[in-house]
Amino acid sequence: QRTNADSSTRQLFRKKLREGELDDKEIEIDLRSSGAGVEIMAPPGMEEMTS
Repeated sequence: QRTNADSSTRQLFRKKLREGELDDKEIEIDLRSSGAGVEIMAPPGMEEMTS
């Protein structure tokens, strides 16, 4: 759930990005893992090959 401040910040940066205001800037983004990764099912005895 995003707060209004988070949403406002996101919209502000989206606008700046579209208008080219960030073209000469270096931006670092930290992402949180959602934990909804894809698990690969392997045949029995082959589990070590999927890691």
